[in-house]
Amino acid sequence: MHSAAKNLVIGVVGDNSQHHTWLDGRSPGAYDVALVYYGNTPDTLAGQAEYFLARRGCKFPLIAEFIESHREAVSQYDYIWLPDDDIATSPKDLQRLFEIARQYRLMLAQPAIRSGDVTFRALQQAAEFRLRYSRYVEVMCPLMSQAALQATLPTFHQTASGWGIDWAWTRLVDRRRIAVIDAVGVDHTRPIGSGDAYRRFEAMGVRPADELRQMLREYRLNHWPHRLHRRQMKYGTARTRAIDRHGNLTTAGPPWWKTLARTA
Repeated sequence: MHSAAKNLVIGVVGDNSQHHTWLDGRSPGAYDVALVYYGNTPDTLAGQAEYFLARRGCKFPLIAEFIESHREAVSQYDYIWLPDDDIATSPKDLQRLFEIARQYRLMLAQPAIRSGDVTFRALQQAAEFRLRYSRYVEVMCPLMSQAALQATLPTFHQTASGWGIDWAWTRLVDRRRIAVIDAVGVDHTRPIGSGDAYRRFEAMGVRPADELRQMLREYRLNHWPHRLHRRQMKYGTARTRAIDRHGNLTTAGPPWWKTLARTA
């Protein structure tokens, strides 16, 4: 049953999941949780969240299945967070994440990565900022407004791995309202490529890099400005608008000429 909460966490979780860090000690009404469980002992988790579904599969197709089967309930939430199951945080930080997204009317955001592996250095936590308008967030732990969720939901079915759908999102929402929230850091607790998902991809014959290339072609993201942006995100050289930790509008990143030199 839907509670009074306006925020929802949907996690596709297994037997070694960090979802307990999202659940333990949360305040009543702060956010609801939906667990889509792909492990072997569903009875141990069934009572821990407002919504529960036992299914095997891949993250984003499973999230889409959950949303489509609970469409009316999910439509009542303002913001929806979609973390990988190796993302650890605290209810206090998670509540802060929702508050900042609402305060700045963000459509698409993510907490900064405080520790652990990253593909894109620009997503690592920068303590001097409250948030940075990044124009991109990764599939690892995106936070979506209800409008962004509805705009991007069709992409959840387009790949098994999820690779590339995050770049497609930059075509589907207002890029001026996409940000990395540095005031909230989360921990990525497993090395990239080491989780259960990658073993499932291999068994299914799925090549994530091929799916990424397919999405970039389909959404026309292969021309120079987008290639430059991806490179800047990878090496942390993008120069963007930001909000500093005191709430003032400022700029993040190196001077523009250094950005060009480091990404050439």
